[in-house]
Amino acid sequence: MESIVGSIVDKALETVLKKIEDGKKLSIEDLVVLMIGMFRETNRRIDETNKRLDAMADALNKRIDSLDVKIDAKINDVYRRIDETNKRIDEILKLMGNMEERINKRMDLLNTNIDAIDKSLNAKIDSVDKSLNAKIDDVGRALSVRIDAISGRIDDISRRIGDTNRRIDEVLKLIGGMEERINKRIDETNRRIDALVEAVAKSSH
Repeated sequence: MESIVGSIVDKALETVLKKIEDGKKLSIEDLVVLMIGMFRETNRRIDETNKRLDAMADALNKRIDSLDVKIDAKINDVYRRIDETNKRIDEILKLMGNMEERINKRMDLLNTNIDAIDKSLNAKIDSVDKSLNAKIDDVGRALSVRIDAISGRIDDISRRIGDTNRRIDEVLKLIGGMEERINKRIDETNRRIDALVEAVAKSSH
């Protein structure tokens, strides 16, 4: 029915447009037909616009749906990666905790060994100090004995040197007395010789 009415209106509109082209005067019916044609054209354009809008809306909705799917996939992938990252972080934290525990145990063991070594070294140092001090004391006593012996020998040598000096002085005194006596005897002998020579000389005259 609508198509039949549309066909009639189209034919009537063609007649009116022909009158306009020919410059003929339009009747009221012609004006009504022209208005109906304008309304139909306007409605057609509106329908086309609505169809285009609907098509655009459908396309936009499809794109939005596609984007929603992609965004959901991306979000799910991000969540999955975040979960994986959190799991890896938890594993790393667990490994770090285990490593820290092992390091602390090794440090405790190392400190224990250091304490034992330090204690052993201190004991050895004390033993060496005692032994060294004992040896120093022994050496000191031995040196004191030797020094005392050397001092005794030096005192004995000094005493013997003093005795020798006294004997030398006595010998020098004896030599001095002997020289004096010899000189006296020589002088006396010389006087006797002189007297004898003088007597011989007198007897020869």
